[in-house]
Amino acid sequence: MSIALDLPEELIDVLAQRVSALVEGTSARQWFDVYEAASYLCTTPDAIRAMVKRGQLEPTRRKPHYLFSRETLDAWARSA
Repeated sequence: MSIALDLPEELIDVLAQRVSALVEGTSARQWFDVYEAASYLCTTPDAIRAMVKRGQLEPTRRKPHYLFSRETLDAWARSA
């Protein structure tokens, strides 16, 4: 099944700019707190904390709050 849309060039440009901004915002970020990590991995902060407690996800820093590198989150996502 496919859908064909006839969109004005201006709308396509606006959509492309918006998508690019969203992608750059996520991919440029290097460090994530629990809430950001949960959003990045499409889960909940409680699930992130549970993964840390079970040793499935290793934070870069634990105190005063968990901090995760994008590299760590990407590696976890690839292994899941």
